[in-house]
Amino acid sequence: MANLNETDLLVGEGKKFKDLEKSLEAIYGFKIIKTRYPSSVSLTSKKAVLETNIGQFFLKEKPLYCSDELSLQRSFLFQDFCSNSIDCVPKIIKTKTKDFYFPVGDRKYFLSEYINGRHYNGSEKDIMKMLNVILEINIIGQKFLEQERARSGVNKKFESYQIATLIPELDKYVKNEKERQVVADIRKTFHKLSEEYKSIGNDNFVMAHSDCILFNFIFTDSKAYLIDFDNAKVLPRIHDFAEFFVSATILNYLAAIANLKKPVFLSFDKKISKTILNFYREKLKFSGKEFLLFPVVCDIVWLWTLVLSVIKEDYLIEDLQGAIDVINKKVNRKVIQNTLSS
Repeated sequence: MANLNETDLLVGEGKKFKDLEKSLEAIYGFKIIKTRYPSSVSLTSKKAVLETNIGQFFLKEKPLYCSDELSLQRSFLFQDFCSNSIDCVPKIIKTKTKDFYFPVGDRKYFLSEYINGRHYNGSEKDIMKMLNVILEINIIGQKFLEQERARSGVNKKFESYQIATLIPELDKYVKNEKERQVVADIRKTFHKLSEEYKSIGNDNFVMAHSDCILFNFIFTDSKAYLIDFDNAKVLPRIHDFAEFFVSATILNYLAAIANLKKPVFLSFDKKISKTILNFYREKLKFSGKEFLLFPVVCDIVWLWTLVLSVIKEDYLIEDLQGAIDVINKKVNRKVIQNTLSS
C-alpha cells in the first residue's frame, strides 16, 4: 500500500476522524464497527472501507476538480443509472434523506457497495472481461442520453481533445531551455491532433465513464466491475474504448497503482493490442468517421496521460520527447488502422 500521511487519511484515532465517523453513522443510520484502507490507494482522493453492522461499504472523497454541481450530477446520475441497469457497477448508497453524497466542510463524500476483489492480473481473460464491461457501459451510456434523465447542463457534449485541460500547467515544471522546447513541442503536437480531430468530426456521443484505465476495474472470481465515475461526461462513443486501449497496451504502470514508471513505452504490447483491436473490429462496428477518429483519440489520450504523469511527478518533461516524436510520425496509428481493417 502507498505511504499515507495525515493529509491522505480518512479514518483513525484523532478527533477529526471520530467526528467524521459520527457524521457517517448519523447520515446513513448504521454503526461503524471497524475501518480500514483498500489494498491499493490512489492519492488523488481519500478512500476507506467501512465495516458496519449492516455490511461493508466503500467511502470515497470527491476530488476537488470534480466537486462542482454539474460534475457531481453527471457522476452520480450515470453511476446510479448504470448500477440499476447492469450488474457490473457498484451501487451508490444513498443517505437517509435519499441524497447521493454528503458534505463535510468544503469536501464531498459518498458511499458505495464494497467490492472485495483484486486488480488486473495481466491475463487475456481479464482483458476480455474488461472489454465486455466497457461495451455494456457504452450501450447504457447511449440509453442514458436517449431517456434524457439528466437535467440541463449534465448532457453537455465534450470532444475528446477537451479532456486535456492542464497542458498549460507544464510551464510550472520547466527547469531549463531543453524542457521549454519539449513543452513547445507538446503544445504544437496537441494543437495538430485537435485540428485533425475537428477536420474528421464526430456525430456519435454517449454518456461516458471517461476514466477507463486498468485500475478502475475490480475483479472477483466470477466477474469484473467498473468503479470511479468521477469523470463521467458526454463524449464520443469511441472515447472510453480509446482510453482503455491506451491504458492496457502502452502505459508502463508502477505495480498495482496508477502511477507510471520508466521507461516510457513507445509501442503497443503486440499481443494485448491485437486482442483488444480484434474485439473492437468485431463488436463496435465503427462508422467511417469513427474509424478515422479512433487512432487520433488514442494519440490524444496517450499524450494527455503522459502530461499528467509529469504533473504527478512520475516523469520529467524531457522523458516525453520520444512519445511526441512517435505521435508526430503517426507510427502507432498504422498499427491500429491495419488491425481494425484486417
